[in-house]
Amino acid sequence: MYIYVLKYFLGIPEPALSVYRADDSGPLSKAYPHSNVEPQNRVDHIIHHQYFRAYSGPGLDPTVKRFKHSLDRRIEGMHWDDNWTQEGNIESLFQHVAAASVIECIFGPALLRLNPNFVQDVWKFDDFVPWFPRAIPAFFMPESYRLRERLRGQLQRWYQYARLHFQESDINEDGDGDAFWGSELMRERQRTLRQVPHHDDYVLASMDMGFAWGTVGNTIPVSMLATIHVYKDPSLLERVRRSIAETLGQRSLMDLDPRELADIPLLSSIYTEVLRVYVNNYFVVSSPHQDVELGQWRLPKGQIGLLNSNISQMDKTFWNTKDGLYPVETFWADRFIIDPADASSGPILPALRKTSLRAEQSGDGKPYFSTEGIEGSWFPYGGGYSICPGRFLAKRAGVFTCAYLVHGYDVEVGQEEIHLDTCRFGLGIGALKKPIPFRIRKRRLESEAACVKTE
Repeated sequence: MYIYVLKYFLGIPEPALSVYRADDSGPLSKAYPHSNVEPQNRVDHIIHHQYFRAYSGPGLDPTVKRFKHSLDRRIEGMHWDDNWTQEGNIESLFQHVAAASVIECIFGPALLRLNPNFVQDVWKFDDFVPWFPRAIPAFFMPESYRLRERLRGQLQRWYQYARLHFQESDINEDGDGDAFWGSELMRERQRTLRQVPHHDDYVLASMDMGFAWGTVGNTIPVSMLATIHVYKDPSLLERVRRSIAETLGQRSLMDLDPRELADIPLLSSIYTEVLRVYVNNYFVVSSPHQDVELGQWRLPKGQIGLLNSNISQMDKTFWNTKDGLYPVETFWADRFIIDPADASSGPILPALRKTSLRAEQSGDGKPYFSTEGIEGSWFPYGGGYSICPGRFLAKRAGVFTCAYLVHGYDVEVGQEEIHLDTCRFGLGIGALKKPIPFRIRKRRLESEAACVKTE
């Protein structure tokens, strides 16, 4: 599947694709037995290792910190005050403000300064994504192919600039960020992938184009949908604001580690429920070296299996609906919250739950967030060693964006149902079918802070 994406989505030439076809060494540090791939050609392992270090290891916290400050600067730059301002489409806010912050925290400010339309072009690429896998020739949809070439050109222009100006002394004190390459991840990609046969700047730019798209393609819509749901429900909005205020205490949101926001049960449940309801992905599984027994079934060596996350995530025989009060097709903010005092709470149907509700989970008998027992029914990130390595960054960035807006701004959105485009079924989250206008103003937080303090 990865080779298919490289070929048809990103247009990577055949000589470079041959390296990926030949790599049977696997993604682990130790190559699979009987593999003779040279260490520098173990592209599966090289790429996986880079992502895991950046998104699960030492690079995660500095990246999230850069995102937080970039988002704050960009939203403050909108100059919204305590008077209502009418805006045309909430999707545009997330696609161009939040997405630019995600791109900047990984690729750095130089890329966007040199190419002011880069983020906009990534979203145009996203619009064409459902068509690339169909291998439609360029003369039938020339605009999409021209766009792909334009993105490659923007990335190659950035490479030349960064190579000319970057010095090791430019690396931030955190050991990760810098003003030219943006992060240790991007510096490492330049060091290692350029050593792989047939990986010139054209190929690297093709891969980074896919990387940029993959970074924002689901992260941004998930954050947007979570935010919309909170603002559409006044009771939920009040609860979320109260939870954020209690977590902050006397601190400002910018002083807070985004991990603390992600630890708020209600925010985690909202985020997880958005993934369940809206993320629809296909995942390809294969065992290159031996047959795999799957219960009554067998996956032969070298053959592929296709999984769709939506089927399990909409399983009425598994998910708790509170006796039909919250159908599986609908968003329920508290679906992933377990209340030790309520045996009917939690994500799983009570009759299927294998363990009792444990008051000690939260330490104080309070409701807590839980995904225990749903591993085979909720997999928007995939699974196994190939699970999305950026899931921790996606959650922290998504939850922080939602919390930043909810805490700092009043937003009014229409009460129309959310309808997403289904033409990209199996490729994540579709775009909004129709624009959602909104109006926004800055909140006055002094009274809320005083209220929390007195309580």
